[in-house]
Parts: sequence; C-alpha cells; structure tokens
Amino acid sequence: MRFSLVSGAVVAPTTHSGALTQLSTDEAELATGAEVAPLTNLKIQLLDRGAPVAGDLYAKVLADDEGGTRLAFTSVPPTVREFLEQRLTRDV
Repeated sequence: MRFSLVSGAVVAPTTHSGALTQLSTDEAELATGAEVAPLTNLKIQLLDRGAPVAGDLYAKVLADDEGGTRLAFTSVPPTVREFLEQRLTRDV
C-alpha cells in the first residue's frame, strides 16, 4: 500500500509505503517507516498483487506508538470495502 498525508483538502505530493496489519473493515494497524502523528489524515492506495485497487481509502491516525500505528477508516468506497472484505474472508 501507498499513502499520503492530508492536511485540510490538500494531499501532500510525497507518498510513503507501508502495510496494513490487524485489518478489519473499520480499522487497521499500519506498519511503516514513515513518521505519522496522531490525528493525521491519510489518503491510502491499496495494492492487490502490485496493482492499485480502484478507489482511495481515507483514514485518521488514532495512535502511533511502540505497539504500532492504529488507523480508523473515515471514507471507504464500495470497491475498497469489497476488497477489504475479500481479504478478511480469505485470511480466516
């Protein structure tokens, strides 16, 4: 996955890479080397075998500590929700 920081309506031009772990349809933990402060908004582009999933996922950083970076999804397009549900079903 790739993500950018969002401030107001402005999406930063820099993208960072990471991985979503402990995934649910509403929240996830983000593993990344980038620093992200709590309450930061993120625009996330999910990847499926290297190809972008249609639609952008938006999330807010709830916490960033030694336990990981916890995210709450704030906008989940139908195509992204379907992709997440498929991943959750496959991982069970």
